[in-house]
Amino acid sequence: MGLAALGAGLGSIVVSIGGGHLIQAFGWRRTLQIIGAVGTVLLFVAILLVEKRPAPRKPGGFVAVSRKLSKIRNYRFFVASFAFWQTGFMVPYTFLPYYASSLGFDPTFAAFTLAMIGIGSSVGRVVFGPVADYFKLRLFTFKAAVLLTAVCMWVWPVCTTQPSILAFTFLYVCLPFNT
Repeated sequence: MGLAALGAGLGSIVVSIGGGHLIQAFGWRRTLQIIGAVGTVLLFVAILLVEKRPAPRKPGGFVAVSRKLSKIRNYRFFVASFAFWQTGFMVPYTFLPYYASSLGFDPTFAAFTLAMIGIGSSVGRVVFGPVADYFKLRLFTFKAAVLLTAVCMWVWPVCTTQPSILAFTFLYVCLPFNT
């Protein structure tokens, strides 16, 4: 699954670096149109490459399993914790470039902070996911990811140099993105 999801991390790298250059060349409105057009083409290519899903073995399929899982107390806690964590987790995606710009760094570096999120995400998916699976530490890895995310958010305000900002962005997603 980590390798299959690697495209999201790599896409973050390409879009953030390429988007920074496109914004300088065409402005942000035209850049969003270009990214949207490329995304649409890639979506249609993916649709053409998808194989037909096999029919579920049991009547009810996913819905029946979901109802059964929703009755388990620990599962409900897990889903709720993931929902709250994911809500806060997306904050740097929105504000990190603005933060870097507010510190006086150039727009290219501000865009690169998002690329570093993609790099950390890619490393996390390829390294920590398989390691957690191999050592059967999936729940521990999830807990460590939530803790690391919280620690990084507390540390973020003191990251005022380029190396510290890049370290923050890499660590922020490296472990959490494999969960």
